[in-house]
Amino acid sequence: ALLREAGFDLRIDLGAAAARAAEWLVVIGVSLGSLALWLVAVRSVDLNAMTDIGLVSVLPAWSYLAFVPIAAAFALVLDGPRQPTWLLAAVVVVLIVMLYGAVPFVEGEARFSPSWRHIGVIDYVTRHGGVDPTLDAYHNWPGLFILASVVAGAIGLTDLTGLALWAPVWFNLLYLPALFVLLDSLTDDRRAVWLGIWLFYLTDWIGQDYFSPQAFGFFFFLTTVAILVRWFSARDAAGNGTSIVTGRPSAADSRCCISSGITT
Repeated sequence: ALLREAGFDLRIDLGAAAARAAEWLVVIGVSLGSLALWLVAVRSVDLNAMTDIGLVSVLPAWSYLAFVPIAAAFALVLDGPRQPTWLLAAVVVVLIVMLYGAVPFVEGEARFSPSWRHIGVIDYVTRHGGVDPTLDAYHNWPGLFILASVVAGAIGLTDLTGLALWAPVWFNLLYLPALFVLLDSLTDDRRAVWLGIWLFYLTDWIGQDYFSPQAFGFFFFLTTVAILVRWFSARDAAGNGTSIVTGRPSAADSRCCISSGITT
């Protein structure tokens, strides 16, 4: 009663809440259905018939239809009056698993032979407590190897093959927060932010997200750029000069120019 007297409206539109919850469940269900259909498709391939093109050469044509439901669900949320961050993030996570988890799921081996060399360097660090720059070139950029050795020791992980196998999924999940901060700093349009993230994962096929220092370095690159752009965007919002992001005068400068024009 006191809250009502203070002006707080405690009424809840149960019908609207139920409709939103039903829509969210449908989106999650459709996304998981796409994932299940995709896993069935990639599981049915004959790896012995695979050519130099890779997994694409043996995938059945109908397998690509698995991406239609999840794309439709993403578009439905994006076009809605509200775009819940958690829901869009969940759909993107499912997309990441579909795109970057297919090869580990089917082949069961880590991508690219350097992954195994990296595991060997980590094992050396774990056994000897450091690196030997005179032994191999890999010992001259030991950041990832030392960090992996420390984390593996802290959690009691002795076999890193599983970590290396699913590295493309782990790294792309790691990129997601930095991508969101970066794109969110560039625009106030939440649809544009999530569409940019969606397109990033659809087109990021350079093959540098395997268990490697460059994948880890790309995470630091994205994080650094996101922090810098966010910081300069905040300065621009506060009216401190021209925006380094857009190249346009800040709001404060615009007001000064208008005021000056009127007074003269």
